[in-house]
Amino acid sequence: ELLKDKASEGQVRRDAARSLGEIGSVDPQVLSALTTTLEDSDERVRKDAARALGKIGSADPQVLLALTTTLKDSDERVRKYAARALGKIGSADPQVLLALTTALKEEDERVRYSAARALGEIGSDDPQVLSALTTALEDSEWRVRYSAAKALGKIGSADPQVLLALTTTLKEDTEREVRRSATQALGEIESAQEPADR
Repeated sequence: ELLKDKASEGQVRRDAARSLGEIGSVDPQVLSALTTTLEDSDERVRKDAARALGKIGSADPQVLLALTTTLKDSDERVRKYAARALGKIGSADPQVLLALTTALKEEDERVRYSAARALGEIGSDDPQVLSALTTALEDSEWRVRYSAAKALGKIGSADPQVLLALTTTLKEDTEREVRRSATQALGEIESAQEPADR
């Protein structure tokens, strides 16, 4: 009820969203209240609702639709937390993957970083995901390149384009942390390709 009460202060609605995230209930009424709250007039309330949905982790179609729509929010912090929530939920739903790969082209670096990280958490080796992440290895911001390399390592695909992009990143990137991330990713991919009975 507190989430719906637009007369209450934003802080009250924020606290209500946070509390529901901590409780972690997948009750349909809770999920519905939180997804509706993603449209609140206060960006801090929307951010906390996205964070709460990520903590709950429900792959309910209503939740996924609301969070992918929230990736287009006017506030970059809200978009960042929507991407993080989708990563925590871990659904490889095609609409989720499309929304996150689109977010890799987002203007805000934090949103691109969070989208790459979310794709790694989801772990889909969908060709569009792999292509978007290899392209992100050339991002102007080193944190995005770092996150893309980490994501490719978590996914573990030995796709030739992925291996080439990571090797190029390892040899040519100017940031040590990005090169280290590419090295780790290549190691993770190699480990993922080894037979499980070793």
